[in-house]
Amino acid sequence: MLLHIEFPERLVDMNKQELEALAFESLLVRLYDLGHLSSSEGAKLLSITEENFLTFSVSITSRFSMTR
Repeated sequence: MLLHIEFPERLVDMNKQELEALAFESLLVRLYDLGHLSSSEGAKLLSITEENFLTFSVSITSRFSMTR
């Protein structure tokens, strides 16, 4: 599946691969948070251990919760 995401102009100068990686990581963590993806599936897709995915997920979701 291919997704198209529009970014603010100020981010256009950023490396496209970095933006794609950030978007992919964020999507996987959000899908996990919503219960649509298991931690083992997320870890496999990011090529990291399940423990690292869980740690990463907690880090990301705690920051997201603070900015809502």
